[in-house]
Amino acid sequence: VYVQRVNPARAADVIAALLDVGAADETVTGLLAVIPPKYPLDALVQALEERHRLALLRPYLEARIRAEPNAPAGHTALLKVLVESGVREQAETMLRENRLYEPLSVGLFCEQRGEPDLALLAYARGQCDAELLRVTSEHGLYRQQAAYLLRRRDANLWRHVLEAPSAGR
Repeated sequence: VYVQRVNPARAADVIAALLDVGAADETVTGLLAVIPPKYPLDALVQALEERHRLALLRPYLEARIRAEPNAPAGHTALLKVLVESGVREQAETMLRENRLYEPLSVGLFCEQRGEPDLALLAYARGQCDAELLRVTSEHGLYRQQAAYLLRRRDANLWRHVLEAPSAGR
């Protein structure tokens, strides 16, 4: 009732508090179901991401994407849910085919979750060159780095890679 009628802007705080006291998943998903579609996603995603409970957002995000198919925040959050839930095949497909997510945000999230190959897909989609070069070098993904460089055909990027000191060269 509080989130619906009194102060909808505090939905993320209420959900965070419920999770912190061990509320049942059904309680949280029920509350998510009554949050208005125009509610800013960032606070919700952050609250659940900090508690490693992003999977609870999936039904809400899918409904929200149906209502607002061109909103990047929904696609970004759904990708994070897929990565955290271990639904690798769906995450890979969405990373390759969907152009509506925020590549830098998703790439960093994938790195934090120990998925450098998924981060690579996100960075490549967004042409986040510095991040892609860093993650491929740190994880020894030199074939993927070379393939990316060949696709990009950017002389400055090649120069940067060839001039940078690297243990992998």
